[in-house]
Amino acid sequence: MTAPDPIERARELRQSQTPPEGVLWSKLRAGRLAGLKFRRQHPIGPYTVDFYCALAKLVVEIDGR
Repeated sequence: MTAPDPIERARELRQSQTPPEGVLWSKLRAGRLAGLKFRRQHPIGPYTVDFYCALAKLVVEIDGR
């Protein structure tokens, strides 16, 4: 069995976000937090992080289930 494609996995995770992820995303999207751009369910190497800001090199993980 092959490892799942990281980009496809990120797409799946964006479709099934948890309620806490949805609340945080509503605050982060479209530069609403100090003008910073965040990506949701972003693949980094073998991992998929919940939120990522490239400019700040910041990863945010939310536990919500």
